[in-house]
Amino acid sequence: MRVWRAWWFSAAAVVCIGCSPDRSSPDGSLPDGGAVPGRTSGMAARPPADSGLAIKRGTVRIAGKRATFRACGETADLLILDRSDGLSTWDLFAEGGDDEISLYVEAYGERFVGFTTDEAAGDSGHALDEQTAARYAGTFLLEQVLYAAARDQVRGCDAPVPEYRLAARGNEPFWALEVSERVLRWKQPDLPAPIEFDASETENLDGAERYQAATDGHMLELLVEMQPCQDSMSGEMFAFSAKAVLDGHEFTGCARLVR
Repeated sequence: MRVWRAWWFSAAAVVCIGCSPDRSSPDGSLPDGGAVPGRTSGMAARPPADSGLAIKRGTVRIAGKRATFRACGETADLLILDRSDGLSTWDLFAEGGDDEISLYVEAYGERFVGFTTDEAAGDSGHALDEQTAARYAGTFLLEQVLYAAARDQVRGCDAPVPEYRLAARGNEPFWALEVSERVLRWKQPDLPAPIEFDASETENLDGAERYQAATDGHMLELLVEMQPCQDSMSGEMFAFSAKAVLDGHEFTGCARLVR
C-alpha cells in the first residue's frame, strides 16, 4: 500500500486548477522553438494518438520497474513515461518489490504510437529489448494524475462518465456535491431530496476555486484547493481537497475533476 500511495503523491504534485496541459508540437518543440524537458527526438515521427487536453481514464498496472496504462474500452497496454514533477516513480518502485499493483486512474497525458528503447530506459533505468518492447502498443506520457483508486474497489471503467464537471464529498457526516455548468447539487443521507442551486459565483484563486450560491433560504460556499487528498473511508486518492459551508455548517473532504 505504501508504494502506490507514494506513486500517487509524486504524480499528483503538479496538478492544479487552471493549469494548461502540454501544448507543444508533436516533435517536442515549443511554438517559440524551445525544447520540452524530458522529451526526445524519437517522438518526431510519432504524432499523439489523441489530445492531451482531455482526461484519460484507464487502468494503471505497476510491477517491478515498469508501469503500464490501458485506456478504458481498449485492449492495448502502453508503457508509462512519467513526466510529472517531484520524485521519480522509479525511485519508489525499488522499495516495493515485484508485487503487481492495479489502479483505476484518471489523468492528463498523451498517448503516442510506438517508442524508442532509449526513451523507455530514460524513465526506468532498464532498457527494453525488442521482444519486450513488442508487447506494448506505444507510450503514455503521464503529465498529471487527477484521481486514483484500487481497481477492485471502484467501478472504474464500468461507470459512465458523469455529466457534471466536478464532484466533492466527505465523511462523518457524509456529504456530496456535484458541480455542473449551471447547477450545484448538494446531497446528504438525512435530506429528503438534494438541494439544488441554480447559479453560483465562481472565483479563481491561486491554485484554488471558490463557489458561492444561494437558493430557498440555503447558502452554500465551496472551496476546492490544489492539495492531494485521501478519502478517509475508501482510501481513494484525489488531486484536490474540498471545504464546504452549508448554512453555517462546515464540511471537509476531497474533490475530483471529472471533465
